[in-house]
Amino acid sequence: MSNPLVSIITANYNKDQYLPDMLQSIKRQLYTNIEHIIVDDGSTDNSHSLLKEYGEKNSYAKIILNQKNCSCVAKLRNKAVRASSGKYIMNIDSDDILYSDAISTLVEKAENDHLDLSY
Repeated sequence: MSNPLVSIITANYNKDQYLPDMLQSIKRQLYTNIEHIIVDDGSTDNSHSLLKEYGEKNSYAKIILNQKNCSCVAKLRNKAVRASSGKYIMNIDSDDILYSDAISTLVEKAENDHLDLSY
């Protein structure tokens, strides 16, 4: 299996109560050739601080803050896609938690079976 870059995209708005668990599940991934692009949609809770700290501590994280609230997750994800550089793109929500082998399983299936899409 090759080791392609996987871009994980997260759109966030006021989910500070869920962010720590989601971010921890990304950090626990067995597959490590990742970038995590998070676009915060002008959150008014503690999301800004949590994401800023996460970005400072994790070199694979790209945090897009100070986004004016647009209330459109598709626009946020498209913004993140434009900032991504991975062969594969994975969308996860702020309140999702991934198994530690989630990305490695999807990449292995995609690479072995020559897939453009894996889920």
